Amino acid sequence: MNGVFVQALIDLRDDLGLNPANVVITGDCGSSLDSVALHAIRRFEQEPDFERVYCVFDRDQHEDYKKASDRIGTKTLRRRNGDPALFRAITSVPCFEYWLLLHSGYNTAPFYPTQSRSPCAPVIAALKQASIRDYEKAMRGVYERSKPRLQRAIQNAERALKAAVAAGTDNPTTCMHESVIETCRKARRKCFRQRCLDGFVQPCGAFC
Repeated sequence: MNGVFVQALIDLRDDLGLNPANVVITGDCGSSLDSVALHAIRRFEQEPDFERVYCVFDRDQHEDYKKASDRIGTKTLRRRNGDPALFRAITSVPCFEYWLLLHSGYNTAPFYPTQSRSPCAPVIAALKQASIRDYEKAMRGVYERSKPRLQRAIQNAERALKAAVAAGTDNPTTCMHESVIETCRKARRKCFRQRCLDGFVQPCGAFC
């Protein structure tokens, strides 16, 4: 996974007070997208107690984007008790930085590569102009700086995804809001309702 969103997910989990043993986040999945999917499958087969497994990755210019997405979409993971686990690709097109950009405002302008730049380069340029002027791929603290505008980002992501579907495109889109953010927030509410945050023993989810 992209180092920035690995750290952002870890920071989100810690901010919600979720047990790292129940919400496992790893970036040690290999460099190709299909290796991310395969790593998630192998990890689940070793520990088949997770209710949800998410593979978080960018479209960018990865040649195996469709292969990885199809593998995740067609694979059924079964928990130790026989129930199916949710196995989901959390994608961003062209990249995770589009999700960060949506914290600043609604934006559905498509992003394209050039001969010298990846499709993510103009997203990062827009992000720097809109909010995080010192943004870099390896920087820390992105979640903390974006947190006050999280609800706005969720609303903008939902709206942008609907617009993309209506237009028959995926550029730009992000699914970060659909499962990752909402699942963690629901997990926190569930734990507080049951007053069992420290004793929440059933693994909730894994992110690869």
